[in-house]
Amino acid sequence: NTVKNAGSNGINWGSSSAFGKVFRNVVKSPASVGVFVYSGNPTVEGNTIEGAGGSGVKWSSSSSGGVYNNRITSPIGTGIVVSSGAPLVGNVFNPNTIENAGGNGVTWESSASGVGVTGNVIKSPVNSGVSVSAGGPSIDSNTIENAGKYGVVWTSSGSGGYVQRNIVKSPVLSGVSVSSGNPLVKSNTIENALEHGIRWWSTRNSTVESNVVKTPKYRGISIHAGDPVIKSNTIEGAGTDAIFLDTGVLTSTAVESNVVKGKVGCGINVNS
Repeated sequence: NTVKNAGSNGINWGSSSAFGKVFRNVVKSPASVGVFVYSGNPTVEGNTIEGAGGSGVKWSSSSSGGVYNNRITSPIGTGIVVSSGAPLVGNVFNPNTIENAGGNGVTWESSASGVGVTGNVIKSPVNSGVSVSAGGPSIDSNTIENAGKYGVVWTSSGSGGYVQRNIVKSPVLSGVSVSSGNPLVKSNTIENALEHGIRWWSTRNSTVESNVVKTPKYRGISIHAGDPVIKSNTIEGAGTDAIFLDTGVLTSTAVESNVVKGKVGCGINVNS
């Protein structure tokens, strides 16, 4: 189907059926959301959504489902919003592509854990590439370029979750920012962040491991609270300190087996 200039949502899905697909539609310039799912667990796949007045895809159903292989360009709001339920948002074989979102690339507001946002390509969102404000999802193997704020920003107070294997290039702020919760931050590649590579503000403990951070404007890894383990990371060409532990960091924090390259600031700067 081709849907143009709808006065509300482009496609509205309220069926509680366990089956169904929203498949290979073209939705242009709806006044509100491109595809809105508020019941059931359909698969939203292969759609082209352009210029939505709200989000490209919004998932408010309490069920699981899938949002795969959609191309979303220039929504006024966020590319994909998950406010409830546990849908899979992309996978490495069927990623969503989100370009020029007016909000975040993907916003995760659901309390669900154990599922997540995988393999998507997100370019030039006005805000952050992926924002997690609830639950403990997995943010895995996404490519995020030129985010207007953070590559991945994690404010959820939920337990667990992962930020792993993502590629983040040229965010205006930090590549990964964690201010609450205790996600594992592992095996990400972060290049040319205009603030820090990884910034940790959470008072809870986790591990920042095996990340590669290249040429951040300021610090490679900046820890301001909690007691995370910092190990096996590689930091190249940080503008100031490669690894920084602030006064709020517990003295039992372990910093081990990291590789630091560059001459501008300290390799490891401990203020705690």
